[in-house]
Amino acid sequence: FATRCVSECTAAVESAEAKAQKVVDSAKAGGADKLQKELSIPALQALKAFADEALLGIAEAKSAIARAQEQHESYKGARNLLLESRVELTKLASRCATADRK
Repeated sequence: FATRCVSECTAAVESAEAKAQKVVDSAKAGGADKLQKELSIPALQALKAFADEALLGIAEAKSAIARAQEQHESYKGARNLLLESRVELTKLASRCATADRK
């Protein structure tokens, strides 16, 4: 149970981070003024759409982590057995927050 939850959340976070990193890399080419001067309106709209997709991926990853954490909280067995996976889920939530800030 714990391993499955962590692996699913890890996959979601890694996918969201990859999308966010692509947006950050494409936007690092210059500041907002430079991007407006060098890119056409359709290119800027495509960049915005890709950024929106990355934000959606981050939101989905956060949701998956929240669901997994709720499942861990409602677990009726020995809770200390799930300590490691709860720590991993907390780390993944932190990675999502970092990707969101980027």
